[in-house]
Amino acid sequence: SLCDWSSDVCSSDLYDNSFGAADPFITSDYVFAEIMKKGKGVIAVAIRNETKLSFTPVLEEKFHLSYPQVFQYSGKWYMIPESYQSGAILLYESKCFPYEWQKVKTIYNLDGIDSTIFNLSNKWYMFTTSNKTGKNLILTTYNFPYGPWSVVKENPLPKGYRGGGQVLYDNGGVFLPLQPPTKLIHGYGWKLEVYKVNPDLSMKYVKTLMPPKGAGGLHHLSCIPGTNQCMIDLRRYKKH
Repeated sequence: SLCDWSSDVCSSDLYDNSFGAADPFITSDYVFAEIMKKGKGVIAVAIRNETKLSFTPVLEEKFHLSYPQVFQYSGKWYMIPESYQSGAILLYESKCFPYEWQKVKTIYNLDGIDSTIFNLSNKWYMFTTSNKTGKNLILTTYNFPYGPWSVVKENPLPKGYRGGGQVLYDNGGVFLPLQPPTKLIHGYGWKLEVYKVNPDLSMKYVKTLMPPKGAGGLHHLSCIPGTNQCMIDLRRYKKH
């Protein structure tokens, strides 16, 4: 089934058009995102286009999936989606990019949400947060991306911080867009904060990104490396 979110038309009534598409991760040619099927997130892909995105579902599990972090490494395409309902962080590999995906293995036993990978000083890391406790961790591995992964730093930020999109590299610096915890009535997805990852894996606040006028929230930023082309995820205000 093919879903055209630009015109809120979907060829299957299984999918929730009012939800739209969330958590976009972009490559040079495609946009991966979460769409909603009967209250459960599935991963879909669209050919990148400035005026129209038509999403085709490509990965579904018995549990909720979102935040489809897609990346290329050693000539292969991988995905680490949010799969916290399974109780584990899972690794998928594309057998026919971008439409066919197969689970490779469980890479860490944690109900991790919005896991974000980054490379610092030629070493791979992952920032992730436990859905149950709100505790955030930085993991590392010498066998990227298969693991084993292990904890190298606990709570680099206060509880409740979670990933907010693709890592940003600029002038040798590594920057993570993150969603801060909030007690505001708006709740989840109100704004983003950008943090620079220091060599000792401590996090330095850089700036806050607020939603534009007319939006109910901003919780995701994705940019194509080496370009000024980015995509954000905005929450709409509910109409009464």
